[in-house]
Amino acid sequence: MHGKRRGSLILTVVLAGAGALSGCAGGASTTDSPDWAAVAPQNASGKVTVWAWSDDQATVDAIASRFMQRYPKIQVTFKAIPYKDYTNALSAGLASGKGPDVFIVEPRSIVRFAPLSEDVTPLLQSVLGKEWQNRLVMSQVDELKVKDGRIVGLPNQANGAGTVLLNQGLLDQLGLSWPGDVKSIDELAEFCGQVKAKGKSCIGVGQDEWVLQDVYQAIANSIRPGVFTSAVQGKTPWTDPVLVKAFDLFQALFTRGVVQEGALGMPMYTDVDYAWQRGEIVAMAVGNWSAMNLLEPNSVRFQKSAGVKDPKPLRAQLLPFPAIGGNPVHVFATGYGGTAINVASKNKAAAAAWANWYSLDPEGRQKEAGNDLIGIPALKGVKIEPQGIAYPELGRPSIEFLEEEFANATDPRGVEYPELLTALETAFQQSASGTGSQQVTEELENASRSIAR
Repeated sequence: MHGKRRGSLILTVVLAGAGALSGCAGGASTTDSPDWAAVAPQNASGKVTVWAWSDDQATVDAIASRFMQRYPKIQVTFKAIPYKDYTNALSAGLASGKGPDVFIVEPRSIVRFAPLSEDVTPLLQSVLGKEWQNRLVMSQVDELKVKDGRIVGLPNQANGAGTVLLNQGLLDQLGLSWPGDVKSIDELAEFCGQVKAKGKSCIGVGQDEWVLQDVYQAIANSIRPGVFTSAVQGKTPWTDPVLVKAFDLFQALFTRGVVQEGALGMPMYTDVDYAWQRGEIVAMAVGNWSAMNLLEPNSVRFQKSAGVKDPKPLRAQLLPFPAIGGNPVHVFATGYGGTAINVASKNKAAAAAWANWYSLDPEGRQKEAGNDLIGIPALKGVKIEPQGIAYPELGRPSIEFLEEEFANATDPRGVEYPELLTALETAFQQSASGTGSQQVTEELENASRSIAR
């Protein structure tokens, strides 16, 4: 997850080939034309469908409702699908010709999904003007550009990891202090042993590839900053001693009781997240999107979803991942995804109106997402004004920490090669299950060498 986040966040992914598309659910409109990008949103009309992963249909319904209040001539159907089911459901929907008009494409999957997406450059020019490049964080735009020069998605928020979400209230109840100054796996394992002795799990980790990748990248960067990205780019072999050591430390998280028991059988969302919400886990390895838990309404709602009765806001804070490699861990970030318009949409003017409001309007979804602490908007000039921070003494330093980290982030989070993602997933599962790091890295390097970069 690549940059994945809890159910209230909106992301869509497509796995069907362009040839499988015969149309989409949106109805035709008189506003649709070859010049769809130039149609003013208030002049668009008709039906448009949006699919997203979410565990909360009410949340996406509310987002669609706010859009329709702004543009009442457009009828939006916003479908929420649990993340674990999303890819297959969307693939099937597109193959049957009943997929969405609008979807979000992940930077790391841009090559795979580009054939399904319109070039949104004309929309950028129409909405933001000739100097539109000055209005956006261009590193995120570049992540959504393919080799033929097309930009196949409008950037949304930056998404970073290398952090943990700590339940400070639970830690206080246990009479323990977070070991923010650890420099070794021994120190971290000692602290986690104290947590386990009190009947709780220490750091929650999910079985998902993106979670394990975030954890491994944080460890590797703690040994030598940037080494993970260098290996992804094929510049450093995976058999480099630093990366072998990183797998040793990664494996130790599982063998020395740092992560919860049964981690490889627990999806981050919702299994690990719910366990954290219920106070069963002290911290969980998640990224900046988990800052949503700092807001009182969200904390209460999330706990209710996890089955907590009469919840009170949790005393939480966001901190760097433990520096078990010896050097501080800094946030590594990438664009979370781009709002794409289906090449087979029958109502591209209305789809463009949605994409504009969702990604390019400073008073649209980007402002909402920023205020909800979902991510740092790629659209410059969006003022983030979070309301309802439950415990400002913890929440505000966490937000300031994220702002500083994102302002200085140089290491990307995404992996753009599908074959490497598959190899990494295998490597993480093998390592966590006890396979030696030398074997793991040799097999990973063999797979890496076969990738055309």
